[in-house]
Amino acid sequence: LNVDQVLLETYKGVARLMDVSNFFIGIYNSERHEIAYPLNITESVVDKEITTISADEGLSGYILSTKKPLLIKSNLREWLEAHDMQAVGELAASWLGAPLMIGDDFLGVIAVQDYKKPDAYDEQAYNILTTIASQVAIAIQNTRLFQETQQRNEELNILNEVISAASQSLDLKASLQKVLEKTLAFLNVDSGLVSMVNASTNELELIVWQDVPEPLVENILQNGL
Repeated sequence: LNVDQVLLETYKGVARLMDVSNFFIGIYNSERHEIAYPLNITESVVDKEITTISADEGLSGYILSTKKPLLIKSNLREWLEAHDMQAVGELAASWLGAPLMIGDDFLGVIAVQDYKKPDAYDEQAYNILTTIASQVAIAIQNTRLFQETQQRNEELNILNEVISAASQSLDLKASLQKVLEKTLAFLNVDSGLVSMVNASTNELELIVWQDVPEPLVENILQNGL
């Protein structure tokens, strides 16, 4: 029911079909245009340090641009030079990766590599990893939709609690205090305040607060917001 669990189960499944001594899954962040590697199993000291890269870099970035699987059986350095690309991390002797796609949407990349043995992967491995990638993409998408639904339900529950708290008392200050407490709990923050416009002066006035430093409260009360 979470993406990390999906990635771990994917790793276990791929391990039954091929060598996963060097295996990673990258997840694409479209807002930052970055690829993060929450699961990165590697024998390389250099690659262990890689957690996030620009989505324009490396073979992961190349797969994002083409949205197609990629098999480089050998001579990776020559392949990179031919495509005018710089290596990211340690050069592998053989590399195989596939995009995680939902329709035209790129979710990430799954890949295996061998640092020592050329021709470690063939067309059969290519087909296997490509098939797995399509299923992983669906699993990730379903997990995200589930989490979004859970989040919306939680937000609706909190909203109902706020409305209920506000309607339980005819005392405005008491109602706003309950609303503030519910809101802070939902946002997981410690302090906050509620102010209202005074119709007579057309100025904001502090009504209720929680865990706001006393000097700040005194200053607001004396000088207004």
